[in-house]
Amino acid sequence: MDKHKKSPSTYRGKKRPGAILTAVTLIALAAGVGGASLALPRGGPPADSLAGMRAGPHGGPGTNILLIGTDGRGGGAPGTHRTGCDCAAMPLLLLHVSEDHDRVAAVALPPGSRSPAARRPAARGVEDLARVTHVRVDRYAQLDVPRFTAAVDALHGVEVCTAGPPRDPARGRRLLNGAEALRYVSARGPAAAGEADRVRRQQRFLAAVLHRLGTEGVLDSPVRVARLGRVLLGAARGDGRLTVPELVTLAGVVRRVGTGGTEFASAGVRWDGPRAATVFGRLRTDRPLTGTAPNTGPGAPPPLRGTALDCP
Repeated sequence: MDKHKKSPSTYRGKKRPGAILTAVTLIALAAGVGGASLALPRGGPPADSLAGMRAGPHGGPGTNILLIGTDGRGGGAPGTHRTGCDCAAMPLLLLHVSEDHDRVAAVALPPGSRSPAARRPAARGVEDLARVTHVRVDRYAQLDVPRFTAAVDALHGVEVCTAGPPRDPARGRRLLNGAEALRYVSARGPAAAGEADRVRRQQRFLAAVLHRLGTEGVLDSPVRVARLGRVLLGAARGDGRLTVPELVTLAGVVRRVGTGGTEFASAGVRWDGPRAATVFGRLRTDRPLTGTAPNTGPGAPPPLRGTALDCP
């Protein structure tokens, strides 16, 4: 089967910042594969420790990183942040690394979320999410559309499994470049069911990224690792932003955990109070998510492990 087929037309759709956020997250984290020699600055924590990223003692065990999706393609329309995003619909994703570094959970607040934190500029979004969820935010990063497509291209594409009727020639495994991957993770159907399908497709993309990096040695060169980190994060430093050296440290943990120790969940297609309370409560107490969240939101996919998303 040709892995280099063009992506099916069913994935054409509007490219929204929220549609690419989840996919960017594990590309960023997986950027540290093969990067053990890129240690943190002198005097920092050891390469396998996240202790130096801890913002404070409160908010429970583990380490929490907030990813904020922005459009990032310029423009200065009224109501937009200086990054070019429309902050009225700013999407968020909270990543939790367990205290023992044996589990990673990614919880999405979809673009349609009613969460107060999803309607604020970056700095306010961090504060609001911590207040609403009672989960401490240790670091945050802003990720945008250009960085997403550039990162996928730097990986020489990501292979995904595309669904379709059994005789559909578009069905099966496909190697997507940056633009094709953006269409794949951004397209959705109408109403809640379409949003849930898009969330699950993003999760499959994440699992595909981890599988590719874990089995094919895509990022063997520390120089290439650092370059990809700069593509994703730029020159971010200070004020709680995730830095490239911290990304490398975090990526080492994620690599060891693999898809089997990675969990994916959503706070609901629309902000769902009971679901959010359950999901964030378990993050706050450093407990697994799978098999725990109530299915109260219309069409909201249940939490699952990364291995459940692997290509058959």
